[in-house]
Amino acid sequence: MNLKKTSIFSILCFLSVVFVTLNAFAAERIYFDRPLSQSSLYKIQNFDFSKIKLNPDTENVAKTDLNGDGLSEFIVRDERCTADKLCLHAILAESGKSLHVIGLFEARTILIGEESSAGVRNLLVFKTENNDFDYVIWSWDPLSSAYKEASL
Repeated sequence: MNLKKTSIFSILCFLSVVFVTLNAFAAERIYFDRPLSQSSLYKIQNFDFSKIKLNPDTENVAKTDLNGDGLSEFIVRDERCTADKLCLHAILAESGKSLHVIGLFEARTILIGEESSAGVRNLLVFKTENNDFDYVIWSWDPLSSAYKEASL
């Protein structure tokens, strides 16, 4: 009986060490199908997307807050975007009554990372079709006030 208690204790100690030393990884999905407020729709519809060669519709806009300031950032993708090809995505930030581009890149999928740079959440940009672990981190560059591909 004493040997059984010792074995169980040893296993529990081992598992606690394993779980404490593992780094947790979490990322937030981006939802393009959530409704937008009238004021957000107005800003998006009045933004000149021809400057960045993007042709979105309102069903390809995801609203999020990447820096916790209470103002929305929008992740916008081209209306022809499907999961089987790379699509142009833009990150737009609210600035008063208008929007400005703070990131532009091609991706199949984007997740909002758990970590942040200079107070702004990182983006995990997936470009490959068959590998869910192959992504590039885009982080906030405070000098240019824009997202840039992170250098490792």
